[in-house]
Amino acid sequence: MLKLVKLGCERDNRLLFTDLSIELLPGQLLQIEGANGSGKTTLLRVLAGLSSDYLGDICWRGEKLARVYADFRFSTFYFGHKPAVKHELTPVENMHWRAGLRNEVRSAQQIRKALDQVDLTGFEEVPCGHLSAGQQRRVALADLSVTDARLWILDEPFTAIDVHGVAWLESVLLRHINDDGMVVITSHQRLRDISGQVRKIRLESFSGPAGSDRFADDGGAFMSEGHLKGRQVFFSMIKRDLMLAFRTPGQMVNPVAFYLMVASLFPLGIAPDKALLSQLAGGIVWIGALLAVLLSLDSLFRSDQEDGSLDQLLLSPHPLPLLALAKVAAHWLATGLALILTAPLLALMLHLPTQAFPALMLSLLLGTPLMSLVGGIGAALTVRVQRGGVLLTLLSLPLYVPVLIFGTGAVQSAVDGMEYTGHLLWLGALLMTGLCLAPLAIAASLRVVVDG
Repeated sequence: MLKLVKLGCERDNRLLFTDLSIELLPGQLLQIEGANGSGKTTLLRVLAGLSSDYLGDICWRGEKLARVYADFRFSTFYFGHKPAVKHELTPVENMHWRAGLRNEVRSAQQIRKALDQVDLTGFEEVPCGHLSAGQQRRVALADLSVTDARLWILDEPFTAIDVHGVAWLESVLLRHINDDGMVVITSHQRLRDISGQVRKIRLESFSGPAGSDRFADDGGAFMSEGHLKGRQVFFSMIKRDLMLAFRTPGQMVNPVAFYLMVASLFPLGIAPDKALLSQLAGGIVWIGALLAVLLSLDSLFRSDQEDGSLDQLLLSPHPLPLLALAKVAAHWLATGLALILTAPLLALMLHLPTQAFPALMLSLLLGTPLMSLVGGIGAALTVRVQRGGVLLTLLSLPLYVPVLIFGTGAVQSAVDGMEYTGHLLWLGALLMTGLCLAPLAIAASLRVVVDG
C-alpha cells in the first residue's frame, strides 16, 4: 500500500501542489492528470525517490518511506520521460542490463518473448540506435512483461507508440492490477480498456488549500525469485560500459590520440636534445596522461543522464557506490589501461632511460585509476551542466596535483638512480583511500545533482 499524507512541492518559487493526500491499495490504478507544467513529472519523481524536495510524508506498507526504502526500491518499477535505452546496445542487451539493475534474473528466452509481445520480433539483435523512437519506447516498456515489481510508476508511457502498442500497454496494465499490483500513471490519454478501474486526480486542484474531495473514480516487500549478487552486478555494469565503449570507438581512440599528440609536440616546443628530453620524459608522459584522462571524463555519466539510464541507476536496489565504482572501473579499462600500454612507446621516443621504465609503468598503474576515481567526483557534480568540461577541469585539476607530484617524482628518482619505492607507496595509499571514499562521494554527488 502506498500512502501520501499532505504532500507538497514548490519549484522555482512556484507552488506545484500542496496538501496532497492519496492512498493507493493493491489492485488500483491512479491516473494523474493536469496541464503541461502542473507538476505531474515532479510528483512521480518524488514518489519514485528521485527527489527529496517535498513536504509531507510518503508511507509504504504502513511505514514511513525512509524506514523501508530498501523494500520500496525492490518493489517499484519506474518508467520516466527518457526510456533508458542505449543506442549502441541491442534490445536484448538493454533489457538484460535493466533487469540486473532491478536485481532480477531473466533468461534470454523470457526477454525475447517480451520483445515479441511488443512487436519487435526480428529486431532483437539490432542496435537500438537503428530503431524508431516508438520502437525504442517499446524496448523500455517490454520490461513490464518481465518485472516482478508490484508498484509501477509510469510517466507518459503512451508517448510515441502506435495503436497496437497502446492496446498492448492497456492489457498489461489491466493484467497487473487484476494481479493485485498498483500503478501510478500520468497520461493525457483516456484508458479505454480499463476505464472502469481507474482512479483519477487532477493536479491543479491541489495547487491551493486542501479541498474536500478531489478524487474522480471511474469505478472501482516483494523480491524477485532470482537475485543478482553485488559482484555479479558489478561485473555486469563493467561489461555493459565496455560494450558501449567498443561500439563507439571514438571514446577510446580520442584520449589515446590526444595523449600521443601532446607527448609528440613537446620535443618540437623545447628542443630535440636527447639529454634534455631524457630528464623531462617522465613529466611529459605524466602530463599527457593526466590531460587525456581529463578529456575522457565528461562522458562518464553524460550519456546516462541524456537517455534516462542515470535515473535507473539511482533507483536500483543495489548500492549506488558499487555501481559508481563499476562505471569508474570500466572507464579506466577503456581509457587508463590504453594510456599505460602506450606509455613505453612515448618513453622510447623521449629517450627515457631504460632503468626508469619500471617506475613509469608502476606509477601509471597506480596513478591512472586514482585519476579516474577523483575525476568521477567532478563528472558526477557536472553531469547536468551544459558544456561542463571547463568546470570539470577546474574541479579535478587541484586534486590531481598530489598524483602528478608522486608519479613524476617516482620516474625522476629512477632516472637519477635513486630509490623510488616511497613515491609508489604514497600513490598506493592514495589509491586505497580513493577506492574507499570516491565511490561514496560520487554516489552522494549524483543524488544531490539529480535531486536538484
